[in-house]
Amino acid sequence: MTNGYDEATFSQKREWCDREYAFVVVARLIEDKGVRQLLEAFALVSQDRPDYVLNVVGTGPEEAKLMKLATDLNIYTKVRFLGALDPQGVSEVLNNSRVLCVPSMWDEVFGIVALEGMGCGLPVIATNVSGLTDAHHGYGLLVEPNEEVIKNFAEAMKTITSTPNRPLDYLTDVEAYLKTRNRRAMVDAYETVMREIC
Repeated sequence: MTNGYDEATFSQKREWCDREYAFVVVARLIEDKGVRQLLEAFALVSQDRPDYVLNVVGTGPEEAKLMKLATDLNIYTKVRFLGALDPQGVSEVLNNSRVLCVPSMWDEVFGIVALEGMGCGLPVIATNVSGLTDAHHGYGLLVEPNEEVIKNFAEAMKTITSTPNRPLDYLTDVEAYLKTRNRRAMVDAYETVMREIC
């Protein structure tokens, strides 16, 4: 049983046609979160999707190194390092983006950020790691975290944005799924378990 996501904060507040052409990643900037690999994938994507930018939400010990990498890859003007934001600020960035990227290279306890992204109307491209795969639930694309992860993540980013409205195709019936993952649903599930135990 997992923690539920905050549906009041992470809900769709901006119409699709008003959103920026942007990928977004929300993560602590440490090696395990795969942001380096995402930057390299985005550099490949930028050649075919010059209209897209990448929003990076979060801070951490790898931040300066990642900024330098963006410069070295000649994508610095298309990558926005937004720093740490409060939940409302994260929601605002999600609501102005089109695809959430979760490139974790190691297992996660649970990918609640994937639920938050879906709640804000974004499909999710994620690595196929424990915990994260469960949250993802097929609402987007999964990429294996192997030696081909950069190339394959880039291909997934191209596929999911092949037409302006293509990302929406991955969110069919997502509202029903999210109702089983919000905080109220998790509280109800805990109470059911406790009644069975007692």
